[in-house]
Amino acid sequence: DVRAETFNDKGAFSFKEKDYSGAFDAFTQAIRLCPRKAVYHCNRATVAIRLQQYRIGLADAQQALKREPEYVKALLKAGVATLELKQPENAKEYFEKAVKLSPDHKAAEAWWQKAIRAEEQQRRQEESQSQAAFVGSRPGMSS
Repeated sequence: DVRAETFNDKGAFSFKEKDYSGAFDAFTQAIRLCPRKAVYHCNRATVAIRLQQYRIGLADAQQALKREPEYVKALLKAGVATLELKQPENAKEYFEKAVKLSPDHKAAEAWWQKAIRAEEQQRRQEESQSQAAFVGSRPGMSS
């Protein structure tokens, strides 16, 4: 669809100009005109993440992945959004798949390692909190 491509181009231009709301609107128009095209969903995911609208970014990345399950850029966007939503275990899965599909992709590898570290940190925090709750709940153990 030529009109959808025109909106996609407008969105890309707006994004480069740091007009993120304009880019979001343009990509939304592209999606409305041609919802089956994964790249439009992925582009809007990029903008949503830039706007710190991580749930929207994740939803758009997932829509792109429904259309193209091996779309590495959409896997990365889904991973970034998921990591920002404090779900490192899920983020790790997106990044791991991206690395498997594109082993030389340095950003995918870096994000995967970041998700692994975040997951380990989250696990340590949860263990620390549960130990503190256990000690605090025992008579004579709290300060």
